[in-house]
Amino acid sequence: MKKNVLISVGVIALLCSCSKSLTDLGYESRAINTNVHNENQVSSSFLQGFYAQKITKYTVRKHTSFTMVSVEGGTYTMGDSACSNYADYAREVTVNNFAIGQCEVTQELWETVMYGKPIYAKKKHSYLYAMRYTPMGCVSWDDCQKFIKKLNKLTGKKFRLPTEAEWEFAARGGKLSKGYIYSGSDVLDSVAWHRGNSGRMPHRVGTKQPNELGIYDMTGNVNEWCQDGMDYYGKNRSLNSGAFKVYRGGYYRYDDNNYIVRLKTHHGQASFHDQRLPGRGFRLALSE
Repeated sequence: MKKNVLISVGVIALLCSCSKSLTDLGYESRAINTNVHNENQVSSSFLQGFYAQKITKYTVRKHTSFTMVSVEGGTYTMGDSACSNYADYAREVTVNNFAIGQCEVTQELWETVMYGKPIYAKKKHSYLYAMRYTPMGCVSWDDCQKFIKKLNKLTGKKFRLPTEAEWEFAARGGKLSKGYIYSGSDVLDSVAWHRGNSGRMPHRVGTKQPNELGIYDMTGNVNEWCQDGMDYYGKNRSLNSGAFKVYRGGYYRYDDNNYIVRLKTHHGQASFHDQRLPGRGFRLALSE
């Protein structure tokens, strides 16, 4: 059965400093059907002096697109027991190859998947139209699962929430990590919408500097749900069970102490699976 989705595969060129916004960065791609192939057409001279990350572009219902960044797995030290009361103790964690959303799920993507088309479509001068590229907030962990189920039916893929270990690995920059305090920089304003610069409201995704992998907004804009149930690292836990679910990252009303990528802040950063708060959103993941 032909799926109602178009997929493009590309390679995004990232400056080592990762100093450009999403609208400034370019990638070459070609349209294919529902199977993603590793056929990228980027010249070696174009990539000289750059890091290259594979990006897969998905178009849902023919008009709304989102991109996933491929992340090479690896082993890293997760957490930091010496840094804060809210940091889990440091331990070695291994993650497999995976893909993660280049940006947080937007209101446009949410409405396209859940309702068939964005609800602002005929109101181009409305507040909702202006907000279409801001991250979807006020969604519970349960809401995310319903969205993902519908998205998977549309695409024939197996999208999911990232595990907490995947989230932190990607936020740190994966194997390209430079050890920044925040995701992509030691300067918070460069990479995050936070209490000091946001006007206490969400902003369009991809307008701040990306991290080493070309991923945006992992430090700010909205918190992001993970698949995990809440527990201390090192103890057994099921990814799909338990009333409390983990979320990570800061959001537009937090101060700078809540954005450090290795910390699980704000009283452990977990909530009931059915809780909705304005600053609570998510991004997608996909096993590779």
